[in-house]
Amino acid sequence: MPLILLLALACTGTAPDDTAQSHETGTPPGDTGGSSGDDTGDDTGGDTGGSTGSWGEISGSCGDLGGALALGSPALLRNSIDFGTIGFDEAAAGAEALELIADGNLGGSSIHSEAVAMEVLDRCEGADLLLTEAEIQYTDPGGKKTDIYVDIDGIAVGISVTRAFHYPPEEGYTVAEGEALLEDKLADVLLSEANAAAANPWTHSVLSVIAWDSAAGDAIEAAWASVTEVQDDTILLLTVTEGEDDFVY
Repeated sequence: MPLILLLALACTGTAPDDTAQSHETGTPPGDTGGSSGDDTGDDTGGDTGGSTGSWGEISGSCGDLGGALALGSPALLRNSIDFGTIGFDEAAAGAEALELIADGNLGGSSIHSEAVAMEVLDRCEGADLLLTEAEIQYTDPGGKKTDIYVDIDGIAVGISVTRAFHYPPEEGYTVAEGEALLEDKLADVLLSEANAAAANPWTHSVLSVIAWDSAAGDAIEAAWASVTEVQDDTILLLTVTEGEDDFVY
């Protein structure tokens, strides 16, 4: 049984998917301005890590990813970002999140979830953005790709981003959906890592799952425990969004 770490160290600060979300069920809603719910975890105190800003308040695991990567074992780290009444605010978002948005991706509707992932990585982990999705080079251009290429504590890391979301959201996100999502995305993570060109290699990968609410986050945690055969040494960074977060989905 591989080592599974679930860290819940809080990070506070006021600041501020891959190209096909194959397991995001249904048709995404329009921007209704609604909240996705409240993360009721017990995260208190902790490491602020990374840079600060005003685009969302981050709590939960923060500043722990570098250590988890160094261990070389699969791990699950969970945090949340609460956008309050702000939603997407270009003036508040970090420079690296904005660079992702400006550069765009290779298709799909995932650009804002990728920006949220980068925001959390920047502020919590001090991640430096090296290449955006269209800039990463591969040995097989038609093979599997990742979304973001970053440096964390001197380690080159490929970041794949996906969303845990079911439409209509009131029906809830199930563990079975989470298992299907993780089995698919974790397999793709390994293929994209193997496909990286010599110009931008990485041997450490993170799957960033952006979850609609705390219940969806719980479903992903339960699913993670049942997909050990495809975890390898991938780190699952689970980020629950709160407040005015419809722009992500």
